[in-house]
Amino acid sequence: MLIKKIIFLVFSSSLLFAQSLDSLYNEFISIYSSSNLSSQYQSEGNENLKCGFGISASVKSRLNEFSLEKQSKIEEILERPDLQKSLISPSGIFKIHYDTTGINTIAYDVNELALAFDSAYTYEIEILGYPAPPKDGSNGGDNKFDVYVLASAGGYGSTELEDQISANKYTSYIKIHNSFSGSFYTKGINAARVTAAHEFHHAIQVGNYLYRDSDRFYFELTSTSMEEFVYDDVNDYYYYMRSYFNKPNRRLTRFNTGTNDGYDVAIWNIFLKEKFGSETPNIGDQIIKRSWELMEQKDQRAIIAIQNSVSQYGYSFADLFNEFGIWLYFTGYRTKENNYFSEASFYPLVTRTVEMELDPAKMPMMISCEPTSLNYLLIKDFSHGLPDSIFAVFSNSDVNGTLTSGNNINIDFTLATSSFFGSFAVSENYFAKMEGVNNSYIGHSYIINNELASNYIERSVIDFVYPQPFKYDNYESICFPTYADESGNSKLYIFSSDMNLLYSKSLQISVSGKMIVTWNGLDNNNKKLASGVYIYVTEANGKIKKGKFVILN
Repeated sequence: MLIKKIIFLVFSSSLLFAQSLDSLYNEFISIYSSSNLSSQYQSEGNENLKCGFGISASVKSRLNEFSLEKQSKIEEILERPDLQKSLISPSGIFKIHYDTTGINTIAYDVNELALAFDSAYTYEIEILGYPAPPKDGSNGGDNKFDVYVLASAGGYGSTELEDQISANKYTSYIKIHNSFSGSFYTKGINAARVTAAHEFHHAIQVGNYLYRDSDRFYFELTSTSMEEFVYDDVNDYYYYMRSYFNKPNRRLTRFNTGTNDGYDVAIWNIFLKEKFGSETPNIGDQIIKRSWELMEQKDQRAIIAIQNSVSQYGYSFADLFNEFGIWLYFTGYRTKENNYFSEASFYPLVTRTVEMELDPAKMPMMISCEPTSLNYLLIKDFSHGLPDSIFAVFSNSDVNGTLTSGNNINIDFTLATSSFFGSFAVSENYFAKMEGVNNSYIGHSYIINNELASNYIERSVIDFVYPQPFKYDNYESICFPTYADESGNSKLYIFSSDMNLLYSKSLQISVSGKMIVTWNGLDNNNKKLASGVYIYVTEANGKIKKGKFVILN
């Protein structure tokens, strides 16, 4: 059989945001330019710049790297403005500074703006449980949190780092646009409301957790999702999500200057919140909050913290990420009422990676998947009279791979209308096989004629331990292969290389797509193990799996 391989090469974007000082300075000047008062600044793709926080924070955190002349200009721009009036919000927490005459005149009700910030505080601090931003002393005239209403606010608004209170934490204040007219997607007070929710969470992030240039995508992802959580009926984020739906086969962590990367993947946090029910806070809210705690407490990169937070709440990032890919499919005209995203009918359709007819001569196909990416393969079959559309959704949950260049995972995929050696049933009419997958990172789901394949054999027996090597600083748990058991449990034994028993317990078999048990890496005395090679044994239904694994402490 003639084998024709279709290779999808996905080039990784910059992994550590390392914008040159010159381009960073020029971009900073551009978004705060006095000639840019109607927010006409646009990023690549002709999308309006949503938030000046990332650019401003990057400049502030690298201030000493600029020339003295440029430092002076930056400090001049970042200096707190002197406006005509001020208003204390009903909660007494915020002080709104504004003008009633001149170029900075506020064009909407300042009292409504004050209420918007109080609402953001109530939801993000009192309901979700985030710590309040640190006080700024007497800056702004007192220790209330200051908001400045300006004609040039760095897009919709910007959270400005001010006094450094520890290595990566800062006090801050907020600038917000005075009119939200002209090129803004959302106008007037509604734009001000979602901006309050967005920027206030930036103040929480940099005041209590950290600012890190290389994780800017997650700062914007989280703040944009807060717009939806606090003001569900405004939906300004709709205008920014299309770039992710257009290219889901790029890594989740991408961030390039001059784009709205980060805003477009707020849909990940919205998925987490909606998956776990309508209560607030729910497990999804807690997973998001815990990820920020891990970034600060353990100095973990954002994507590592996301994975570990998911794990701490008893879920698999690999499984959730593949399920996320399914949710992204059922949008627009594909929406399933009362399933998946509650606002799915307003979302764009996810873009397929490739479309082809089912042809044995073109199998297997080789698919190259970036870390934390989603690939959608549309295969059309005309052999049954009416055409069938089969979407194969491949997810790559390799979070560590996002931190370095390359690391794409290549798999050979075959789809056929009858069973063949090594294949599994996708449905009664279709069978598939994946080869070249030597790790746990690749997830796969199938959608046939816009219905999730119900009898796809999800749970598979594997023969490897993951992640390897296991590092306590990077992971919360390690997974061991086992067999099925009617009890739902499997025994796990951990031995040293000289066969001393260090751990033994009956554990619940994971409900994920793989037959595994997970262990937190602590021995029977609740202690971490030293670096070295260890032996595991799992026993379920009278069957044993065993092998070696490595721990780095």
